Amino acid sequence: MSDAAPSPASVASLDRSLAILAAFRPGDERLSLAELAKRTALYKSTILRLLATLERHRYVVRLTSGGYRLGPAALHLGMVYQGSFRLEEHVVPVMRAISKRTQETVSFFTHEGNTRVCLFRIDSPLSVREHHTRIGDLAPATRGPVGRVFAAFRDGAANAKGDDVWDLPHVDVGEVFPELGSAIAPVFGFEGQLAGLLMVSGPKARFTRAHLRVITSAVNDAAREITAQIGGDPRVFESSSRRARPGR
Repeated sequence: MSDAAPSPASVASLDRSLAILAAFRPGDERLSLAELAKRTALYKSTILRLLATLERHRYVVRLTSGGYRLGPAALHLGMVYQGSFRLEEHVVPVMRAISKRTQETVSFFTHEGNTRVCLFRIDSPLSVREHHTRIGDLAPATRGPVGRVFAAFRDGAANAKGDDVWDLPHVDVGEVFPELGSAIAPVFGFEGQLAGLLMVSGPKARFTRAHLRVITSAVNDAAREITAQIGGDPRVFESSSRRARPGR
């Protein structure tokens, strides 16, 4: 095997091949050549050439009725990824970094139906800290500050509800719990689905304007990082209309 670096043309071919595979979406039983060209913005002649290679390696299957579907090699990769994926490995190190940066408690919530659970938590290193939440705690999904963010994003990034939901993170300083301050942002997985909610919380007295600037920046940076690590698209946070709320 040669150790020579791939040529720019080889890299371009790989990029285009991956674009073809990425064109398949949940629910697609088959895609025509015309639809692949539309979704990838590639010439049909280019797609046909790359499809021949992908078919040879069983990443796509050409159907006798016309069109293409994903092949068994794609399923194999998906199963390998699923078997090796550990959410904790992606989330907890980032949470530790946030806690060190903000000196506050960091929690990560997931949901099942209308119930949410605190899956991970890193306590503040300070002696006075937030004690409302513990790992394993269950609560109605729409309750409290976390519930507001859940209600806005429960159907994913593309279907977010409300004109100001992208004013992230959502900040609550004593509005729901009189002595508690919090900043909460959603984390997205593949296809923009809500994967969890990240919260930094602490005593209201510490949530000053200056400290909030640190907290809101840390929460949004972390939400983007975790989203990218678990297969989501961090660009959902980058629109000018989806910017972090300035500190109060």
